[in-house]
Amino acid sequence: MLGEETHNRGQVPLLVELKSGKKIVYKPRSMRAEELVCGHQDSLFIRLDQDCFTYRIYDKETHGYSEYLENIEEENRFETAEEIHQFLSRYCTLEKYARALGLADLHQENLLVSKKAPLIIDGEVVVPKEAPVFETGLLSGLTAGYLFTSETKNRIWFGEEPLSQLDKSDVERIRQNDFGAIDTLTFLSNLEVMSSLEYKEDGLTQKEIEEIDKTSELLASQKHRIVIINTADLKECIKDPLDRSQETFMEQLEEGARGWGFALDMSKREQILECFCKDVKNNDIPIFYFQRITNRLYYQGILIGKRDLQTEQIAFLRP
Repeated sequence: MLGEETHNRGQVPLLVELKSGKKIVYKPRSMRAEELVCGHQDSLFIRLDQDCFTYRIYDKETHGYSEYLENIEEENRFETAEEIHQFLSRYCTLEKYARALGLADLHQENLLVSKKAPLIIDGEVVVPKEAPVFETGLLSGLTAGYLFTSETKNRIWFGEEPLSQLDKSDVERIRQNDFGAIDTLTFLSNLEVMSSLEYKEDGLTQKEIEEIDKTSELLASQKHRIVIINTADLKECIKDPLDRSQETFMEQLEEGARGWGFALDMSKREQILECFCKDVKNNDIPIFYFQRITNRLYYQGILIGKRDLQTEQIAFLRP
């Protein structure tokens, strides 16, 4: 099993090892969004000559398979300052494209650093196209001074030259932690990644605009996950007795939907609560989907709301 959270009756991604010894990832959902954006064949990143962000993805509509990516030292060891600069450039370029596409929830659990590039391994969250404010999750918190930790799966390793750019106290802490490994967020924070954001602020080229628009049109017809209630709040809500958790859930659902400009259909309240009770019974985290082309909001396949484009909303996506 890959990941601790389950959705839709206990479904969870799986790591499958074939008889040949090769490993692949199975996901119990469509991987069309990832295939369109970062797949190895005719994806957005292939057409923009950004092969470093791509990997093998096979969407089967109701489920999907992908190449198993690993974060290992031999592929992610930085020996020069130039390599670090290229890594930061790639990170900020990915942020620029993700923002233009409306990809969100790209926190460190949904990325994997492989071959010195950040790869999107979970890109199912796409925000409404007209949302004026949102966070991709890629760069949030990078200057907050994260503590060094070995818990993250996104680590990089580097030699003496890159280490010379950090404070001596930090270098000593790095050397005492996993033989010179440092988690990506801490590394970017200490190197003040925000100073490299000219890559993010640069305007898109005409080719980039055309290709992103083409991909956005293809994404518009798909149902995408949207974070109406953040996962931490959902986990806390589910801990309460069922009667109380139902009321809390509905309050959070109304507030979260309103933040994205959705008007809930309150005639579906009983159906919504029935779905919520099923999730609680199965120890699942509730998830919501919307379709850009219709601006409709769904919970377990039930239409529960529609986006009011006449109301100007400001939404903040929290991981």
